[in-house]
Amino acid sequence: MPESCAHPDGRKKAPTAARGLCPMHYARWRIKGDLGPVGPYYDLAGEKFCSVDGCGRKRSAKGYCLGHYNRLMQTGKLGPADFRVAKREVDYLGRSWTILPRPEKSGYLYAQMDEHEPGRTHRKKRRLAYHRFVMQNHLGRELLPTETVHHINGIRDDNRLENLELWNSSHPPGQRAVDKAAWARQMLALYGTEEERARYAEQGARPRQGGHR
Repeated sequence: MPESCAHPDGRKKAPTAARGLCPMHYARWRIKGDLGPVGPYYDLAGEKFCSVDGCGRKRSAKGYCLGHYNRLMQTGKLGPADFRVAKREVDYLGRSWTILPRPEKSGYLYAQMDEHEPGRTHRKKRRLAYHRFVMQNHLGRELLPTETVHHINGIRDDNRLENLELWNSSHPPGQRAVDKAAWARQMLALYGTEEERARYAEQGARPRQGGHR
């Protein structure tokens, strides 16, 4: 019986499983039908890399990088080669938020406030859809309950500002001319030119802010 795997890279010294291959290469041959490229997990200096194809991170434990090993221990799955890391951003009021790294089932990314928001009675920290977070920072204010943020290209986790559009579903409460005029002033206070916004904001036409959480 050969002392090492018959694969050309010769890096496995484990006992062979079958066909002169180590258990890893034999399993790869059974599943994929080929042994894979020669030395895919080593560089020219002999540095070992994660066994997940396409990862490229240095090996840490059980043949995986620290990220994939932790994911395997926590979820039982290795997941994709590339994985995102949570990051922190500051909003327009100077509050720190953590941008959660993985989309929810809805496909949207979410941000979570690092500190408990004053006035909130329950212990859970405030969460906000990340596309709304980006738009609020751009506008310098909290979004209204009637405002939604649309992804232009339809990709829900593409939250670049140029891919976001602000929509408003507001409409006048009645058909009287005075109601429509008041609603029009509110719209100009929000979305008009700089001169129109200043003019109608002074008249108290700006609607109360609230927004989804």
